[in-house]
Amino acid sequence: RSAALEAEFQSRVRSAEAEVQAAGARVQEEAKAAMARAQEEFDERMAEMTLECAERAASNLQLAELLESTKADLEARLTSALREHQAAAERVQQLLQERNDLFLQMEREREGFQAAQRSIEEARALEREEW
Repeated sequence: RSAALEAEFQSRVRSAEAEVQAAGARVQEEAKAAMARAQEEFDERMAEMTLECAERAASNLQLAELLESTKADLEARLTSALREHQAAAERVQQLLQERNDLFLQMEREREGFQAAQRSIEEARALEREEW
């Protein structure tokens, strides 16, 4: 009887050991599967983040190019406006000079007219004296 009990005990021990090994193998497989899922999720998230970063970089590059283009356009406009302003200032200066020249000419003509008028008056006075 003791041998039968021992054999049954050994059989139960082997069965328990087999169950423990099977449970260990299942736990190991489940852990591998969980790790694989976690790695897959991590890889997917990294791919999404990489794509988002690439999209942002492209958007930032487009914005930088737009800003550079706008800056160049504004610089060109400013340069053009400054040239126009300078040309207008030179034209105003020219017109002021022409006005001053005309004013001086009018002043000389007025003086000449007054001198001629005095000469006429003096000639009339002489003519009256002679009569």
